[in-house]
Amino acid sequence: METDNCVRRIGIFGGSFDPVHQGHLIIAEMAREQFHLGKVFFVPAFTSPFKRATRAAGSQRLAMVKLAIAGQPAFQVSAVELEQPGPSYTYETAIYFRKQFPAARLFFLLGEDAFSELDRWYRVAQLCRLVTFLVAPRSRENFCLPRGLKVKYRRISSPLIDISATLIRQRCRQGKSVRYLVPDSVYLYLKKERLYGLGKNS
Repeated sequence: METDNCVRRIGIFGGSFDPVHQGHLIIAEMAREQFHLGKVFFVPAFTSPFKRATRAAGSQRLAMVKLAIAGQPAFQVSAVELEQPGPSYTYETAIYFRKQFPAARLFFLLGEDAFSELDRWYRVAQLCRLVTFLVAPRSRENFCLPRGLKVKYRRISSPLIDISATLIRQRCRQGKSVRYLVPDSVYLYLKKERLYGLGKNS
């Protein structure tokens, strides 16, 4: 990844992306627009410290993100976590982007459920000094702030979209349609690779 010191506000969107879906893209676009982000980097995790192993391989998840974000030049994908086997820690990813963009302000995109559990994250106090968190709503109620942390955050004003990778994988296993839950290009990739049990005739 080339550095670009002219970009002053960088969004980092980490996750399993197993698979990437329309909810991810809507959140990223709303955050980009509202907070004037020059770039939003989607960063697929090798493995999450808080989740079971991914169903799709890292190369497949990377390919799906590339397909999903094609056509939006402000969106890019980074394989930095996939290139470091072992649990993917946001603190280390933030350090990587700080080195790539030393003059930029860093923002980290996440859902309010993950944000409320921020106190469990690796080296979270140091992470909170590196980034401002952009929090996507999961409900219309006020969410819980992480305990015992001095944290900079803003809420993303975005529609409440009840789409999850778990739902998509479940529907694939059941032979149900996932069209429109994922971008068309990702849907075709799922069929081609027969991911999550989705057959070519689904």
